[in-house]
Amino acid sequence: MLHHVTHGSGKPLIILHGVTLDHRYMMEAIEPVFDGMDGWQRIYPDMPGHGQSPAQPDITSQDDVLCPLFWNLPMRFCPVNALA
Repeated sequence: MLHHVTHGSGKPLIILHGVTLDHRYMMEAIEPVFDGMDGWQRIYPDMPGHGQSPAQPDITSQDDVLCPLFWNLPMRFCPVNALA
C-alpha cells in the first residue's frame, strides 16, 4: 500500500505531488485553502519511489502510475478520466 495522509471527510479529493517531492509539499500548499471548509476528504499520497512509498519496478512511465496509485489507496475505484 502507498503511504498517504488523509484530512477531512466527504467527497474524496486526491492531491498528487511532483517528481522528487512527497505528500508534505502539496499538503502544506493546499490545506490552508480548506480551513473552515467541510465536505472534502483530502488524500495526499506519496507516489511510488517518493517519501515513504517504496519504488515499484513494474512502473516504467507516468501512465503506469495512475491505476496502481488508485488501487493502493483506501478507495475502490480507478478514475474514468483524469485532469492534467
